[in-house]
Amino acid sequence: MSHPRFICTLPQLPPGFEAQPLGKRLLLARPLVVMVSCLDELQQVLPDFRQRQQGVICLPDSQFSSQALGAQLWCMRVPPQLLPSLQLLTQVLLDSIEQTVASHERQQLAEHTVNRQQFELETLRQDYHRATTRLQQQIQELSRAEAEVRQSNELLEQRVAQRTAELEQLNRELESFSYSVSHDLRAPLRAIVGFTQNLQEDLQGRLDALEQQLLQRIIANGLRMNQLIDDLLALARASQQPLQRGWLDLSAMASEVFERLCSGSHCQAHVDIQTGLHVSGDSRLIGVVLENLIGNAIKFSRNQPQPQIWLSADASGDEVVFQLRDNGAGFDMQWQGKLFKVFQRLHKETEFEGTGIGLATVQRVIARHGGRIWVQAAPGQGASFFFTLPDGGQ
Repeated sequence: MSHPRFICTLPQLPPGFEAQPLGKRLLLARPLVVMVSCLDELQQVLPDFRQRQQGVICLPDSQFSSQALGAQLWCMRVPPQLLPSLQLLTQVLLDSIEQTVASHERQQLAEHTVNRQQFELETLRQDYHRATTRLQQQIQELSRAEAEVRQSNELLEQRVAQRTAELEQLNRELESFSYSVSHDLRAPLRAIVGFTQNLQEDLQGRLDALEQQLLQRIIANGLRMNQLIDDLLALARASQQPLQRGWLDLSAMASEVFERLCSGSHCQAHVDIQTGLHVSGDSRLIGVVLENLIGNAIKFSRNQPQPQIWLSADASGDEVVFQLRDNGAGFDMQWQGKLFKVFQRLHKETEFEGTGIGLATVQRVIARHGGRIWVQAAPGQGASFFFTLPDGGQ
């Protein structure tokens, strides 16, 4: 307990008291013993002193009495003969007040703790009730969703079985069509081209320029039709043939394809192939990809003074991205949506020959291997084809 103060506002000071004018801050000091002539003096300075002051109030009187006014305040009337021992009397009361106040505060703190714990328990009980209710709702929703999924799976299995049967039928029809194209159409087409060439040779020197041009156009269109049939068959095989994966040396395959495609004296392209490139895939189909991409790079860069082709790979995140780039004609990127579609061309046939099927075949082969292909290009600045193949790298 801190040292108490003994204050008196009367002219006659009891032993141990000090003369001090009353103030609000003084009356709120703890602990305090104050001797005044009447309670009005305290009322004027601190109207609610009965609730806020802690200590003993002494009033002069002929008779001694005490009255408990609150947990923090005692009031006693002191006869004149007891003034010399007033400090000793009030000290005992002051100690009792301090103990009472401390006990009261501890009781309030305990009650506050109990109330807070009861509030927290009630909050937890309400939260538990809400969580239990929500969990029951989720269980019901999950049960309904499970039943719906089970029903959807049954319907999906039926649709898959139906679609599988339809695809098998389409595959058989496509195989029949491929056989028909391969055998039934090739024979008359070869006959047309052959007879026209024989006719051209037999009539050599007897045809005027227009007639010679017409025969030449028949032969050229027949050869182009034969190439178109070959490309369509390659596209069908790329979509149907089962994959036979193996670990492939992509660098060596690209070098072999380039040497074969650029063996003629008319090819002036230079190729730069990164060494140590490997992929997991079907060797025949990956060969088709390289033939189309490298063939296009040779074709579209042939008008450059120094045609150049690059093949490289770069690790991007968890996958390896291969890039085949050339410095050829390029194209406007606003038409890139047409690039991988069958029979779609971005250049005139008079500028660059082709059937418009090769890149569609490339995309199907890459997709069957679980990869992706995309392109970046600009007119007159070449094109870069990017593609990914699972398990590919150096």
